[in-house]
Amino acid sequence: SFENVLAHTKGNPIYSPIEHQIVNNFEEVMAYYKDVKERRLEGLVLKNFSGVFESTQTGSKNQMKVKSVLGEEYEAEFTITGFEFGEKGTRFENGLGALHYTSKCGKIQGKVGSGFSHAERDNLTEEDVVGRIVTLRFDELIKDKHEDSVFRLYAPRFIEFREDKEEADSLEYVMEMAQ
Repeated sequence: SFENVLAHTKGNPIYSPIEHQIVNNFEEVMAYYKDVKERRLEGLVLKNFSGVFESTQTGSKNQMKVKSVLGEEYEAEFTITGFEFGEKGTRFENGLGALHYTSKCGKIQGKVGSGFSHAERDNLTEEDVVGRIVTLRFDELIKDKHEDSVFRLYAPRFIEFREDKEEADSLEYVMEMAQ
């Protein structure tokens, strides 16, 4: 049972349970989801207690993600702080895989790997991008899983380099915009 699994992980430095709550109906799911969103966490994964775990990217009948369906998107400016090559064995292993970004105050940090053209991925180098201001589009501002004082963008996408801007936006500006 789930309770037995929790009992075996208690005090174990390798395994630790994540926050969880048992819900029994749609209203309880939505109340918990509202609480999670107010705390700026990413969302929920509903799991069938009697279901078998499936590690899959394509979905499972025993688990389901719950996330915002409002379709709101936001844009803000960030400073590029790092460059990653694409994954080994992929078309872009010798080109751009992702860029690291930060806000003006450093309280929003993360990386963006979507929104780049093939030409940008093939031709941009670390020297070309580090220190530049970019516009990123994102769905939500959420708390970082590992650091309470840091936030990250949920589903960030690269939009453009901003030659007309000299500094990134702050956490306060992005929070106000994404309310």
